[in-house]
Amino acid sequence: MKPIALAILAALTVAAPASAQYYPNPYSPPPEPEWGGPRPGYRHGPPPPPPGYGPPPHESRRPAQRQRVGNVCYTSRGSCEYPQYFPLNTPCRCDIPGFGQKRGAILY
Repeated sequence: MKPIALAILAALTVAAPASAQYYPNPYSPPPEPEWGGPRPGYRHGPPPPPPGYGPPPHESRRPAQRQRVGNVCYTSRGSCEYPQYFPLNTPCRCDIPGFGQKRGAILY
């Protein structure tokens, strides 16, 4: 019984034609239609976002934060005061007696 079953199974596998599924290359552009219209699958931009997922309305935006400022220039050899205020960490220079011009940053 076993040799007959194996012979039938072998005959079926040899006699059946092999077939494979064909998939087009996903990275190749779609073919151009002959009539000159848009390509298949062409969209005119992204779809609109679902309700509640867009940017917030103009009125609900957070108010701009105030920029922190200071007028003291700190260097490695000392500090000096500037007559006007600048944003923090702005580069500055001080004339330190005995050391000359030194570069630093604006802090409080």
